[in-house]
Parts: sequence; C-alpha cells; structure tokens
Amino acid sequence: EEELFFRGLLLFLIDKAFNDPRRFLVVFFGWGGVLTSVMFGMVHGVNFSGGEFTFAAAHAGYTFLGALVLFWLRAKTGNLLAPVFIHSFGNSIFYII
Repeated sequence: EEELFFRGLLLFLIDKAFNDPRRFLVVFFGWGGVLTSVMFGMVHGVNFSGGEFTFAAAHAGYTFLGALVLFWLRAKTGNLLAPVFIHSFGNSIFYII
C-alpha cells in the first residue's frame, strides 16, 4: 500500500498541483517525484520506542534515495508494478538478513 499511496495517489496529486515537469534521465521529473520521495524518507526515519519518538536521519536519507529510484522506475515504466516488486523484494531481503 505504500507504493499505491506514495507513487500512485500522492504523486499524481502533487504533479497536478505543480505542473512543471523537467526531463531528467529519460523521464519527466516534477515536484511530485521529489516531494513524495522526501515524504517517504521522512516517514521511514521516524521511530517510536519506549514511549518516545526518535528520528534516524541516516535511515531517512537512504530511504529517500531508494524512493527516488522507485519513482524513476514508475516514471520510466508508466505503471506501479516495477516499484511494487522492487519495494517488496527489498523489504523481504531486509527481514531475511
């Protein structure tokens, strides 16, 4: 559901609000790709443990970079299948290791 929300609904809405895409690495890259990737990183950087919220900047940073790659895949392929597959694979590897 993260992919459906971030690279589906939210990306669509932000791109419609800021209709100014630029061509970069053979895809059109607008504010939607940047902002959804930032939000994705921020959400993954927040932790709650022992009754306290903490923020792991490193985790947010590399999750942001991964989100940019997933956005690029979404823009390049025109559908959500590749980002969903890659995201699920990455989560699976994380839990196996």
